[in-house]
Amino acid sequence: MPENHSNPSAQEPQPKRAPDSQQIPQAYPHPYYDPAQSIQPVPKDDIPDRPPVDDKIGDGFLSIIPRVLRLRDALYFDIKDDKMSYRTIGHMALTALVCFMLYGFIMGTYNHFPLQSISSMVKLPIVFLISLLVCLLPLYLIGILLNLRMYFRQIAGLFIMGVCATSLVAVCMAPITAFCLFTVKGEMRYNMIMIVNVFILGIAGFVGVAYVLRGSRFVAKKRALETGMQMKSRRVLWLWMVVYALVGIQLAWELRPYMGKETLPFELKRASAKDFYSSTVQVIGEILRIVPNEVQRGAARHETLQQAISSDRERVEQLNAQIKALQEEVKVWEEHPPTDTKAYESKKARLKDLQDQLEELQKQIEADKKEKEAIEQRYNIPGNTKSD
Repeated sequence: MPENHSNPSAQEPQPKRAPDSQQIPQAYPHPYYDPAQSIQPVPKDDIPDRPPVDDKIGDGFLSIIPRVLRLRDALYFDIKDDKMSYRTIGHMALTALVCFMLYGFIMGTYNHFPLQSISSMVKLPIVFLISLLVCLLPLYLIGILLNLRMYFRQIAGLFIMGVCATSLVAVCMAPITAFCLFTVKGEMRYNMIMIVNVFILGIAGFVGVAYVLRGSRFVAKKRALETGMQMKSRRVLWLWMVVYALVGIQLAWELRPYMGKETLPFELKRASAKDFYSSTVQVIGEILRIVPNEVQRGAARHETLQQAISSDRERVEQLNAQIKALQEEVKVWEEHPPTDTKAYESKKARLKDLQDQLEELQKQIEADKKEKEAIEQRYNIPGNTKSD
């Protein structure tokens, strides 16, 4: 049988080689790797489809703190399904009470310790509790109008959760307040620390409002998926948030002071003709040195009173001279009655009018002296012995 001397490789079929453009890049060496799998879909929002779970967090009283801060979506699920117990609501309310008391105590250590600390420790929780009672029923009504379909316990749980978050943020930032109490010095110390407290409580309140808004959006989305009913315009809810903020701010202003001034004695409640907003603008102006501060205004008022007292005393001397001259004329006319009785009666009426003016002027001088002495004691201004 003849041998086949031909090339064996020429008879065997050779695999076709793909062009270089169709070869698999070396960056994907695995034959089953699909580059499309590396592209992850971007979620439309951050609302989860199932409640998050953390096995390290228990069910005790102190567990409410990490649950509010880390597992808030799990609490939103409980609110949506009406599974949040009154025990959990009570734990959040008690946590808020303790945190606000702690922050209020730190605020009050600025001056008049310990009376001011005890007073602020009681008043700060009252501000948020009364604001809660005032605005809870309107929030329940707004929830009905927005198709949230939530019971009163669900609304109360959502609201108290927001207040609890506010208190936790405030107490977490309390070391900043304590640091400022020990480090800030100078004549603007009171204004600076007050601005720090307003800023901290403002941030804490903003976080609490964000909790309530997210909770309402969370419930609205879940309700829409379950029932197909969309939530109505959330502008009404924003309007309620503005009302809630105004109620809380005005109530806090009415219950002040929370920090005792060095120039004033301890006061349980301070009366003022100004409101919160004008006073805050004035304090900011004082810090920026756009408007005079309280000490400068006191010194200016002291100078004004001192000039007024000097001017009134000169007027008193003039009235005394006029009264003395009229008294001599009236005495002469009484010894020798004149024929013109009208002139005599006119002199007596003029004398009575000058005496009344003198009495009123002396009362005004005494009132100005008392105010001037109070300013001297409050701002340690030396008195003018010549004017006194």
